[in-house]
Amino acid sequence: MALSREALLGAVDVPTKTVDIPELGDSVIVRGMTGRERTIFEKKFVTERHGKTKRNFDAYREQICIFCCVEPRLTEADLERLSLVRADVIDRIATEAMKLSGITEKDVDELGQSSAPTTASSTTSSVSPTN
Repeated sequence: MALSREALLGAVDVPTKTVDIPELGDSVIVRGMTGRERTIFEKKFVTERHGKTKRNFDAYREQICIFCCVEPRLTEADLERLSLVRADVIDRIATEAMKLSGITEKDVDELGQSSAPTTASSTTSSVSPTN
């Protein structure tokens, strides 16, 4: 039996996880992203100008920490200071946030690259969002 429409559209609770940071003697709480949040996050690293795609992954790990840290709550204003935090700590937080958000290294590698156009199956129908 296939997943019902209601069950799929009701899957709005994102996972959270406490990440131990033994180097600092405590932990942080991170959460996964929603589909919309992931799209917004990924758009930060890809720009298109004059038909050319440019990828810039400056502060990628720090940005995912900002997007996904629940406790402590981080903001864009913290980016500069966050970039000075030990790399092993940032990596541990970012790695868990990526897992919770379903982001793989392959996803990061493919971000901003052209993808082959997809075609709808003749047995499915497609409805465009109206937002």
